[in-house]
Amino acid sequence: MFEKEMQELEQATQIVLAPPNVVTSEQRHAAENIILEFRKTKLPYNTCRFILENSTCDYVLFQAATTVKESVIREWSLLSAEDIESLRSFLLRFITQHITLQSYVREQILQTVAVILKRGTIDTKGASRDSLFEDVTQLVASGNVTMQLVACSMLTALLNEYSSSSRTSSVGFTWEFHTRCKRAFEENDLKRVFLFALQVLYELDKQPTPLAREAVAVLNRLLSIAEQVLCWEFTPKTIIRRHIGSFEMNQNAPLKPNSKWRQTLLDKNMVDLFFRMHKKVRHNSDMAHHSMQCLSQLASLNGPIFPDDKARHEYLNSFIAGFIQLLTSSELQDFEYFGISNIFKNLVMLFPLPCFMALPKELMEAFIDQLTRLTCAAGREAALEEAQGMDATTEEDEIDEIEEDDRDRFADQLCSIGVLGRMVPQHSIPLLAKVLEDRISRLHGHLQRMLHLQHQQQTAVGSHGDALNTAHINILHEDIHWIVLVAAHVLTEEAEGETPMIPTDIMQFSMGQASTVDINTTLKVLASPGERVDAIPGGIQGTDPVVRLISAVFRLCEVEKRAIEANLSACLSPQVSSTVIWFLCRWVVSYLLPDENYYSQISHALLSAFGRDTDGAQWTVTFLLEKILANMIVWNSEEKLVTDTMQLLNSLVESRSSNACCVYFRAVFVVKSDMIWTLAKQEASHQHPFNSLCSAARKYLLKGLVLAGSGFKDNQLQEEYYNYVLKSLHDRFMQTVCQADFSKKISNTDVKSGVLDLLDSLCGVAMGTRVDNLDRLFNFLHPLLSDSVKLLDLYHNYEDVVPLVLELFSEVMQKQLCYLGESNSRKLYELCLSAIQVYSKHNIGKRTSQNDDEEEDRYNDILLVIELLTNLLSKDFIDFSDPEEGVPQSGGQVSAADVVLYGLNTIIPIMDANLLKLCLETVASLATETFQAGEVGTRLHESMAHYLKIVFHMLLLETFNMDLLETASTSLFCLICCHQEQYKHLVNELLQNQVEPSIKERLLEAFNNLTPASLNMTINRQSKIAFMQNFDQFLINVRGFLCVR
Repeated sequence: MFEKEMQELEQATQIVLAPPNVVTSEQRHAAENIILEFRKTKLPYNTCRFILENSTCDYVLFQAATTVKESVIREWSLLSAEDIESLRSFLLRFITQHITLQSYVREQILQTVAVILKRGTIDTKGASRDSLFEDVTQLVASGNVTMQLVACSMLTALLNEYSSSSRTSSVGFTWEFHTRCKRAFEENDLKRVFLFALQVLYELDKQPTPLAREAVAVLNRLLSIAEQVLCWEFTPKTIIRRHIGSFEMNQNAPLKPNSKWRQTLLDKNMVDLFFRMHKKVRHNSDMAHHSMQCLSQLASLNGPIFPDDKARHEYLNSFIAGFIQLLTSSELQDFEYFGISNIFKNLVMLFPLPCFMALPKELMEAFIDQLTRLTCAAGREAALEEAQGMDATTEEDEIDEIEEDDRDRFADQLCSIGVLGRMVPQHSIPLLAKVLEDRISRLHGHLQRMLHLQHQQQTAVGSHGDALNTAHINILHEDIHWIVLVAAHVLTEEAEGETPMIPTDIMQFSMGQASTVDINTTLKVLASPGERVDAIPGGIQGTDPVVRLISAVFRLCEVEKRAIEANLSACLSPQVSSTVIWFLCRWVVSYLLPDENYYSQISHALLSAFGRDTDGAQWTVTFLLEKILANMIVWNSEEKLVTDTMQLLNSLVESRSSNACCVYFRAVFVVKSDMIWTLAKQEASHQHPFNSLCSAARKYLLKGLVLAGSGFKDNQLQEEYYNYVLKSLHDRFMQTVCQADFSKKISNTDVKSGVLDLLDSLCGVAMGTRVDNLDRLFNFLHPLLSDSVKLLDLYHNYEDVVPLVLELFSEVMQKQLCYLGESNSRKLYELCLSAIQVYSKHNIGKRTSQNDDEEEDRYNDILLVIELLTNLLSKDFIDFSDPEEGVPQSGGQVSAADVVLYGLNTIIPIMDANLLKLCLETVASLATETFQAGEVGTRLHESMAHYLKIVFHMLLLETFNMDLLETASTSLFCLICCHQEQYKHLVNELLQNQVEPSIKERLLEAFNNLTPASLNMTINRQSKIAFMQNFDQFLINVRGFLCVR
């Protein structure tokens, strides 16, 4: 009988593994079913033993081992302790007796043994792992390299299985079970694995170098095991909420064992051993990776393993001594640098400063010297590589548009450099100014020589000298690009969510230079970007260093401007121009027209150059507006650069300050410049380059122009200005969209391009909404929104038009709704309902799919709809409108809740689970409104029952992002308040599905604690907080046994 089953499996395997042209899909499918059915066999152990002992087909052996693994878990309760131990012993014996097995078969059998051991970890039938360690010891002592490698594979399989990470077998255990097993393994066996590895490593350390080939193979596996132990993420006493139900492994977890590891890991000989091991293998990149990872983790040692500060000091002293000896013993290999840098990082990040200060002076100095030496060496190497890359770059090479900008890609490093620069501004700022001025002067000189060559040869290309100059210019551009990036991070700080200000260190440095600074000279340097600073009398000695550095950037702008006037724009770098614009954006919001109320002291030089009521500020505003217009003309085809330029315009007229006067005051300076009128008039004429801006740039342009209008104090001038900005846009919209035969022309390329341009412009206008221009912009946009609904209908199949229409509605809701009175709000509700109805009409029955090529576009549409619905509900929380008299509160008119409910019912059928989670806030808002209005029995109230079931299952039974806990618990609580009986039904249903009485009892207790009698089931802040705290504990208690792997 056993032989017959084996033959059937072998025949099925031949078909499954056969090439597609040999067997039919039906035959392959039937063969696969035979294998799958075999894996479901009840008590298949004798059959599997026979197959393992008699079959010569590796794939059949693999399937037999897999069947044993799955069956043991499935039938654990049917097996006796003797059966389990017999099976484990057989599998280990089989491995040692069949040393020629394919590696994937051997690993599967070992994994099966590990699963059996794990299943018995917290079970009375489970055997201890003592016998396994005895087998491992015997295999190593055998002297047979193959047996020693098998022993290492056993330990690796054990570590993988107990890690409770992605390496763990998916056999249906609950997360809680995995965690309990992991904790038990940590307490009883993990250190035994490490001590075993150490014992063999000590023996290998005694062998002379170079090691024999067989010893190298064993050493590689042992280092890998040691690495896995030292990278182990130890289970904390109190489980972190976000980790519950998660099998993801933290790849950067520091080494934080308990006090039981103290004798092992605080042993100086152990640390020295790993440094010696690395020296033995440092020329083998694979093995060096394992040994370097071990050292890196040992550098991160922290937690209760240190009984006191003295022990921590001694360990750090010992480790750094070995580390310095390693660094000075021989030259580092290229592949060692990353590991070395990680060691430095872990030491500095995880050992407190007093520990370093307690080191012997010589050791501390050696540590700092090595850190400095290697940092400089890495910097020089990077510079050489960059230079070699520049030499190899041809004129045709361009920066990949998909590649991340340097300012984003190296943001962390640049921020660190900025912090260091502000610590020593007396050194960094003059140095930056000097280096930047030098590069700009050299660039100017090269451009002049290029111009001279043009005059001589009547061409900009074709000569060796010309090509040489271009190569030099490319190198200069690269230097300038990085200098400006560094200067920006030294002069300014990140101000996300805060009011941008001049950094205190920079302010104090500028004030400290007051005795040597001549204000008139400083202002002359600032206002003379066409002249070199050393050409201005007293420019070097008498100029404020901060203003001098800023002036150097202005001079770079002037050099670009003159190059453009001389038809040398081809010799300029869009990347450098983009970096300069980005610098100006950061600088403007901090330095230009600073609010003196925010500073206890302020530099006279900076105030004279950029402060309020100064000629310097007005000159700077006009200079920047000229730069904006020049970039639009010259760099029109560079979308990223033009968009950055439009953001600079926005920086000049908007403010992240909480003080509203700031933006008005800055806008006052902007509208005093003729350049803003030039921009407005050219936008009104809508000629090149204004008619060919990319989408983002057009939005920012209109937003900036609209915001600038707030700066006019003369009503007549303001009306004239807005006439240029808004009326021309209105006329173009009506001429395009409202023509009689428009529906017949929608597919025309020029017509569709014009529609996209108009929608981008309207989005920009909406983005520019402020309380002072609300009435004007609402009256302007409202009739155009009505026509935009028609656009959504006509262009429902156009992936570029639909998102823009949805974005327009969303922007209007976000920017205007909170200021509008009841009557105007209802007008917007009706328009939104019309838009969503049109969207629904054309998308009903569709659904996003992982295999859908249009998935990303559909996701964007749905996200925009969710954003629109969220903005509609925002008025419930943020309402700055004045009360209106005579406006009925009901009467059958459309409300925000009506629109949101209709929208949710539209998009939920076409959403997947990930997008559904984004609806939580919207659902919570709807449930709150339903509960507080007492709308029992209404359509909205009944719909909340449907959402309660969805949210209930999502939070308890599905993989869930714990970062959304607060939002999710609020949503669930609001829904429970609306439908308490439905909630009880869902709880009872979940309880009835539990087979084990103990789990049912725990679950019932958890639900009782979630909504105790003392909890007020009313939607208010106190109840929400109380429920969230209960829910936090609830998830800790139940998700562990509801989430399964």
